[in-house]
Amino acid sequence: MVVRVNIRDLMLKVHARPQPDSGGNKDMHQSFNQRVHFYYCILVALKIHAKSKKSGGVRGKNNFLLKWLRKAQDNNIFHPDITSEIEWLRGKIIQAGYDTDLEPMLDFVYATAKRAEDLKNAD
Repeated sequence: MVVRVNIRDLMLKVHARPQPDSGGNKDMHQSFNQRVHFYYCILVALKIHAKSKKSGGVRGKNNFLLKWLRKAQDNNIFHPDITSEIEWLRGKIIQAGYDTDLEPMLDFVYATAKRAEDLKNAD
């Protein structure tokens, strides 16, 4: 099954940042770094899961993702700014269906965010 992704929606999601509070640009930059870190972690978790004997194809991958995201949220593994990313991804998995491979989308979001982070760090 092919995933049709609205690139504008993805770009808005990647570049979405909370409004700065007293920390200004430093807080926004930190939040962006946290998002890049979150997507890195989820991709690593998927790669590890794929190596397991019980990966279960795309459907198993999506079940794993949903459980991983729920545990990350319930256990406050990531900064509170990441809650919106977790909720968005859970909704995207459910909306796309369990037989849709969202890993290419996650790769794209991570790569785009990483490039933006690298450009920001170059300033």
